[in-house]
Amino acid sequence: MSLIEAIVWDLGNVLVSWNPMDLYEQLISDKDKAQYWVDSVFSMEWNQLADSGMSYAQANQVWLNKFDTDYPENKLNYPPYKKLVEAYGHYAQEAHAYLLADSIALRDGLRADGFITMALTNFSYESLPKVSAAHGNKLDREFFDYFMMSSEVRLTKPSRDIFNLLIDEAVKQFGIDAGQILFIDDSEKNVIAAGQCGLNTIHYQSAQDLRHRLTHDFGIKNTHIPVCESRIKGKNLGKLPFLR
Repeated sequence: MSLIEAIVWDLGNVLVSWNPMDLYEQLISDKDKAQYWVDSVFSMEWNQLADSGMSYAQANQVWLNKFDTDYPENKLNYPPYKKLVEAYGHYAQEAHAYLLADSIALRDGLRADGFITMALTNFSYESLPKVSAAHGNKLDREFFDYFMMSSEVRLTKPSRDIFNLLIDEAVKQFGIDAGQILFIDDSEKNVIAAGQCGLNTIHYQSAQDLRHRLTHDFGIKNTHIPVCESRIKGKNLGKLPFLR
């Protein structure tokens, strides 16, 4: 019998895909240049500004300023660089192109089994409504008993502060402690930090592996939950024109 009472789900690359290349390969006609943009120009530091609560209008300006100091050559290599920077905030749903349907099935099936279902995600408050809408609203708050988003609490994973805040809320709202909570995330850094705060953890690799780990490591049965198609593309995605 499992001692777990609550399951905390990350969103990006656990319940929905996250790959900026899915956006930028639509906007940059040369695939090699698109890959270089994602690998070497797209800034995780910049992305974290929006995850931390900054508006994209503000975060975009921070990124654009870096073109003068860090990427002057890319002004020539990517003439529409301003539009490319702004595109991520405008079309965040394109970077989250696929619903990870079997993870969604597990989330909903385990919630129906009585597990408290929580979310802890690094996400922009501007992006999430667009991303969820593209996937039939399957990431809406109504599918969770508690939802914590970094841009609202102004803390991001893997800071231990956000995990401690989550634990405090679990105690207040559900009367459970860290040892009764299972945290699922695709980032090893986040999983390590969560474990240091006393949470049980699974480092997400795939829905198939998750099904195995739930049963083998935590005694959470899930064979009664039907296996779903692994990835389902969101509605009306993948139709952006190249930028000139």
